[in-house]
Amino acid sequence: MPKDIAKEEKKEETKEGKEAAEAKAEKAAVSAQQEDEDEGVLRGELLEEREKTLGDAEKMAEFVNIVKKVKEKLKGVDVLQVEAGKIDQIREKFLAGLGIEGLKSQDSERTYAGDLRILPAVLKDDEAVVRRCLEKAYKSEANLLKYASERLRGNKELVLKAIDKGAGGMDSHFTESLPESMRADKEVMLRLVARDGFNIMDASEELKRDKDVCLEAVRRNGRSIMSLPEEMRNDRDIMIGAVTSDYSGIELLPENAKDDKEIIMAAMSKNGKLLSYASDRLRDDIDVALVAIKNRGRVRDVSDRIKKELKDLF
Repeated sequence: MPKDIAKEEKKEETKEGKEAAEAKAEKAAVSAQQEDEDEGVLRGELLEEREKTLGDAEKMAEFVNIVKKVKEKLKGVDVLQVEAGKIDQIREKFLAGLGIEGLKSQDSERTYAGDLRILPAVLKDDEAVVRRCLEKAYKSEANLLKYASERLRGNKELVLKAIDKGAGGMDSHFTESLPESMRADKEVMLRLVARDGFNIMDASEELKRDKDVCLEAVRRNGRSIMSLPEEMRNDRDIMIGAVTSDYSGIELLPENAKDDKEIIMAAMSKNGKLLSYASDRLRDDIDVALVAIKNRGRVRDVSDRIKKELKDLF
């Protein structure tokens, strides 16, 4: 009898242990499910916050803090944490002047333009990062601002700083990268056409008809007159400015300009051979002929009457 009782008690203990184990396992499963649900919520919150901050550099730091706060609650390493961490690290490196690992070397001063070109969009919209890049870039890298966000390309202070550094030179495509507000800004465009007259091509329609801007453009590059609207190409002051800076621009002038004594004299102050472009009337003008010959002009281009006068003079 005692053996039977002991046997029954043992069975009862086993049953209770099994039930307890099952209850424990069930509780653990519920807990794990809850953790998964909590993790899903947290990840969802992170994703939502990240989407909100991608276009706003000022909120980036706040987003990074959110990631740090929930990091311990998430299982493993979350992609969002890695991205946030990298962005934070890259930003710190830039501001510390260290550049990015893997780009040539740690000599960031030689790689700033390249660095900015490959940066995540959120850092291209970070004024501190872009300003640091611009300050440390070589003159040959001054056009790097064209890789910044549209918002910062519309920052007049940064644009002028870039131009002063050397941006906007020939074939740089810098001017065309600027937003309309900058291409319609007279101060900005005056600086840019002074760098390269052909930047007038990307100016606003209003500034293409602004005499100050047009004059500055043709004084820098006479042949940029071809990029001006017709009414500006026919402006006498602009034509004189064009041939004074680049006498070859005379071939781009309208026909009536070739009968304008002041325009022809201005062109021949650089090269007397341009007398060949002058009208018959001007080739029969002794003053014009003397300026031409003084500047390596050819006697054969003057009229027969002037040839005779010159023969008598000399």
